[in-house]
Amino acid sequence: FLKGRSKRASIIRERPDLADWWIKAEEKKGQKFRPDEPSYRQMRDYALAQQDMFKGNDESIPCFCGD
Repeated sequence: FLKGRSKRASIIRERPDLADWWIKAEEKKGQKFRPDEPSYRQMRDYALAQQDMFKGNDESIPCFCGD
């Protein structure tokens, strides 16, 4: 919880299951770990709702570098 918001969001995006413990702890305690930040449930839900616009698009653009 001491990592920056973007780092935590990146971790949750890659491994949403890692947020489960934090979500349970926040809900059990009835408060967020960081009151100035979104809850871990909100971060996980947001990360899961986002789509990677470059996923599966490995096609490169032809390029000619010359005179």
